[in-house]
Amino acid sequence: MEKESFWAGIGLIVGSGLIYTAERFIAMFQYFTETAPVKLSGNGSYPMEPDMPNLTDNFYVIVLLLMGMGLTCYGFIRSKKMEQR
Repeated sequence: MEKESFWAGIGLIVGSGLIYTAERFIAMFQYFTETAPVKLSGNGSYPMEPDMPNLTDNFYVIVLLLMGMGLTCYGFIRSKKMEQR
């Protein structure tokens, strides 16, 4: 059970990172699709920097990250206790 908890925690942390990375990619894609026509035509204005999502903007990123850290710590501690026996 210890190894399963450890690897499930690692998987949740990776999942959290993938969601956060996808949000940032979508924000950059949206920024470029909004600014490209303005840059090509030379008329209008656009923001100088994209509106990037913060780590705490998505509830699931935080929940998955905390659950992953908890399961990883639990699995690591339990495996060390089992080795000492």
